Order: sequence, then structure tokens, then C-alpha cells
Amino acid sequence: MLARHSHIKKRSFRKLKSKIYHFNVIWKPQRNLHRSNISEFKRKSLHEITDIKGLDDILEAARIAPSATNAQPWFFKGNNNIIHTYTIKPNFVKGLFTKKYPPIDVGIALYHLKLVAEHLGKKTELLFDPPHYNDREEHNYIGSLKLK
Repeated sequence: MLARHSHIKKRSFRKLKSKIYHFNVIWKPQRNLHRSNISEFKRKSLHEITDIKGLDDILEAARIAPSATNAQPWFFKGNNNIIHTYTIKPNFVKGLFTKKYPPIDVGIALYHLKLVAEHLGKKTELLFDPPHYNDREEHNYIGSLKLK
């Protein structure tokens, strides 16, 4: 909810050629509209989003990547040479409201992986051919990052 503060309130009226009046008001919110403390961010741990061992420095970039509704709908499988990315299938109710977001979120996380891997001196290649296995029914394949 917004509260009026007269010391910051600014009003301006101007008559435009088309006889439309323009009105500006600046309001100050009663509380912060953004997070100001790191403890306010709820992120999944690495072991909740991957079963890959040895690539924690790269996978950390995906762990802290932004996602719609802070859902972190991703899971990573693979090894030190390739990281396969999957969306986690949402439950029915959540799926009704957020079905378009998980592939976008996973794409953002995948590019975070790519940027950090390249920053760490690895050559990367994005692949979009699904691996020959998918041992988890609750995951949908999105893409892979090959590390060289």
C-alpha cells in the first residue's frame, strides 16, 4: 500500500495541445518493495538440483539464477564432460498457472552455466538433442552443455 508524504509529493499539470491534462504524482511506499537482506532469498541447495559431483563451481551459477516465482524448476544430470538440463514437472495446480515459465527458467540457468564455464576457461557447446536415457519420469529434457 502506498502512503502520501507531502515532502516528496510532486504534482504537475500541463495542458497539452489536444486539451488532455497530464498529472504526475510521486508516492513513497510504506515498506520496501525489494529484498534487502540475503537471508530473504530462499534457494535450493546443490544436492536438490543435481546429482553431478565435481562441478560445484559451475553448478552454483545455475543454483542462484533467477526463476519465475523463485521456483527453480530445474535438475541437472551428467558428468564432468556434459551437463543435461531438465525441467521438473510441476504438480497439477501449479502447472496450470506456471506452465510456460519452467522452460524459460531452465534456459536462463543453462546460459548461467555456459557463462561461468567459459569464465573458468572451459570451451562449451550447447546441444539440444536429448540423451538416450531419461530415468526420471518427473523431468523434461531441455538442453545440454558440453564442456571441453
